[in-house]
Amino acid sequence: MNLRELAESLGLSQTTVSRALNGYPEVREQTRARVLAAARAANYTPNTRARRLATGRAMTIGHVIPLSGRTEMVNPIFADFLAGAGEVYAREGYDMLLSVVGADGAEDAYRQMAANGSVDGVMVQGPQIDDPRIPLLQELGLPFIVHGRTNAASDYSWLDVANIRAFRRATEFLLDFGHRRIALINGQENFDFAARRRAGYEEAFAARGIATDPALPDRVGPAERRRVETILAQLLPISAKTEAIHNDGHRAATPSPTAWKTAPASTSPPSWRARSWRRSA
Repeated sequence: MNLRELAESLGLSQTTVSRALNGYPEVREQTRARVLAAARAANYTPNTRARRLATGRAMTIGHVIPLSGRTEMVNPIFADFLAGAGEVYAREGYDMLLSVVGADGAEDAYRQMAANGSVDGVMVQGPQIDDPRIPLLQELGLPFIVHGRTNAASDYSWLDVANIRAFRRATEFLLDFGHRRIALINGQENFDFAARRRAGYEEAFAARGIATDPALPDRVGPAERRRVETILAQLLPISAKTEAIHNDGHRAATPSPTAWKTAPASTSPPSWRARSWRRSA
């Protein structure tokens, strides 16, 4: 079924049906609902190219993924995020455009998207503390939203979790158990989320007047199991009294028997509550 046939079946003009399908506000809600129901029943899918010509919209949201972030691309959280975003896009009639670029190719990718009109907007992921993508996108006039935050001076749209509060509460959870030597395994701290997580970790100690052990928290980098195994091997000899390991993600927190083989006989495997590792004293 094409647009003309759908319009004829409803007794409406092609213009009205097209406007109803494309969300124009001048179409009455009752008419829009009727058109959408008929389109679903007929399994009608608008021609994307014709729709773009008619509306001036690409009906596509862009994601630029630098190869330097390839460790994140295999992170299940990243995959879940893309799957969730794609589900919403599809529900609203949008496609997703993934542009995988070299470490220094993000700017060119955004400029190309803005120049050829291939997307209506972009989702910015993994923002750094001072992220150059924010002023660039504002300069290009390309609509965007940031998954996370950055220290940009101008206003921009963002969506984030409460990293400071979450890591403060998780650290308080361990402190409530009486632990004091709590190691933090964090992401690379040029990323805003990692800086906020460290801030929450340190706030929990400061609120109770407890000093952090400088030998413990400086363990940063991509959240990978092999990295955690290496860090555990480094941490355990520091002191047999290392009591807890506070980790920044569940991927790195997968139980690792190999790493714990180096622990003293009195050390028990970690507990997974609150995504933090606790070991017996």
